Amino acid sequence: MLGQPAPRFASVNCGVFVCYKCADEHRVLGPDVCTLKSTMMDPWSDRSLQFMQQGGNKKFAEFIAGYGLEKAPVALKYRSRAADYYRKKVHPLDVNSVVGSHG
Repeated sequence: MLGQPAPRFASVNCGVFVCYKCADEHRVLGPDVCTLKSTMMDPWSDRSLQFMQQGGNKKFAEFIAGYGLEKAPVALKYRSRAADYYRKKVHPLDVNSVVGSHG
């Protein structure tokens, strides 16, 4: 759930942190929708850290709320055209520069 304390994962291409339970829901969406990284075990590049600083759960939640999707199930919310727009236009990411980066 967005806003849970001590998130264990991040959806890097959406710029949000998610808890362990929610990570499973995000993982099944696939890497084009949700690219997950562990906050503790995966390597984080400077680029991926900057990307997370530019995003954030609040920013994503406010954007999604503008489309009336704040209470939608995870799959519907993150597969929506609004979320796709957010990933590509509002919070763009070259996934290859973040996933698997070391440093």
